[in-house]
Amino acid sequence: MNHNTKAGVEVEEAIWNKIHKKRFFLAEEAPIHQGKLRGDFGYCAISPTAKTILNGTYDYPNNFYEATRELCEECA
Repeated sequence: MNHNTKAGVEVEEAIWNKIHKKRFFLAEEAPIHQGKLRGDFGYCAISPTAKTILNGTYDYPNNFYEATRELCEECA
C-alpha cells in the first residue's frame, strides 16, 4: 500500500492514534519530554545533546525541571 494514498494516510493515522496517542501517552507527559530538552533530543537519544549531557556540558535553562536535571547530572 502506498502511504501517499488516502487509504495509506488513513492506515498511518490509525496506527498513530492506537499506538502513539494511547500507549505512549504517559511518556509524552514526562518532564524529559517537555520544553528545551524535548526539542534538543527529539525522538533520537543518540544525538549531540545526549553527548553534551553525558559529558557534563549541557547548558540547562533556568526553568529546567530540577529532578530531571539531577538525573542527567548523575548520569554524567
